[in-house]
Amino acid sequence: MFLVVTCALQVASRYITFIRIIGMEELARLGFVWMVSLALGLCVAYKSHLQIDVLANKVPKKAKPWYDTVIDLIVLFYLVLLFYYSVVKMIRVQNQVTIVFEIRLFWLYLAMVCGSFSAILNTLYQMFLRFYNMKHPEEAPAPEAKEVPDEVAEALQEVKEA
Repeated sequence: MFLVVTCALQVASRYITFIRIIGMEELARLGFVWMVSLALGLCVAYKSHLQIDVLANKVPKKAKPWYDTVIDLIVLFYLVLLFYYSVVKMIRVQNQVTIVFEIRLFWLYLAMVCGSFSAILNTLYQMFLRFYNMKHPEEAPAPEAKEVPDEVAEALQEVKEA
């Protein structure tokens, strides 16, 4: 909501009233950085980050947990690097401020620290679940049955009746 309001005010002030509201770009930029950084942890948790499935689809089913573990270790390595360098940068810029609102850049880089830390925790949690389910397959959650959307069910019913 914050981003929608700041971007709408920025566009409206610039193109409708031709009077620029000072600082809207700065607030929108800070909002975008926080949104993207916090989404990093969610993307890892829901496995919705970008990935290339060509190689993953060729892996045999027995080797799939090990393949996923290797990929998670590679991702974890880069997340730890991102976390480390975000902390270093956050410490270096703690006394610098933005131009208009004089917000400390510390808060900007704190977003990357929080996002990378949550992504690290989610990656470790998924690796734990994978090994736990391999060790105790009887306790592994059953795959969820996906319901067909109503529109698709109605279309299928119409095809069957025709």
